[in-house]
Amino acid sequence: MARRAARYYMYRRWVWEKHGYLGKGNRVVIPRCVVEFIRERYREPNCPCQSGGALYACTAHGYTGHREAPPPVDE
Repeated sequence: MARRAARYYMYRRWVWEKHGYLGKGNRVVIPRCVVEFIRERYREPNCPCQSGGALYACTAHGYTGHREAPPPVDE
């Protein structure tokens, strides 16, 4: 869980450094090179994927990639 939390923190930190505070529900696509670097640095133990491209597409360990924000809820 510690590596997953570290990846989550690093993704959020990169977005904050690049775009500033986005607000709830606002998302941006993180570039492939940044995702690859973070996943390589904080990869899961025993991950069978090779570095240098495969980690970007790896979904074996909970890597989900970009997801669109859900539609706003009318209140």
